[in-house]
Amino acid sequence: MTELQSHTALLRAPRQLDIVARPKPKAELNEILVRTAATAVCHTDLEIYTGNHPGVNYPVVMGHEARGCG
Repeated sequence: MTELQSHTALLRAPRQLDIVARPKPKAELNEILVRTAATAVCHTDLEIYTGNHPGVNYPVVMGHEARGCG
């Protein structure tokens, strides 16, 4: 049986974006796991992508405006 995976937009460095398969995260005690249906791209994401946002430590997972589903 194969382990479930999630697909992640991983920005390795400015302008170096890869879609990578990663093991599905596990919820810890008193946490829930929400399936992401869609993630929006905002102006902050564009600044991070181009390397113009201060204080970013690469690699970074892109997309912080997510919509979940049940």
